[in-house]
Amino acid sequence: MRLVLELDHAASEALSQLEVSTGMSVSRIFSCALSLMLWAFGQGAKGRIVASVDESQRSYRELELATLEQKQSCAA
Repeated sequence: MRLVLELDHAASEALSQLEVSTGMSVSRIFSCALSLMLWAFGQGAKGRIVASVDESQRSYRELELATLEQKQSCAA
């Protein structure tokens, strides 16, 4: 499948930074992002949260992503 995307400057810069820092192609970055979104939606559908855990501080930060919140409110 071929996709054509129009990105604003900030998104374009972020994508370029990801390419450099990860060494991945744009196609691979989007493939990984899609996998992550599918997993996150699946976790939300199970009533779970997606979070980053700092074990040394015994704390966590919940992922704040508008599309995940919209999905969960639609399912309720």
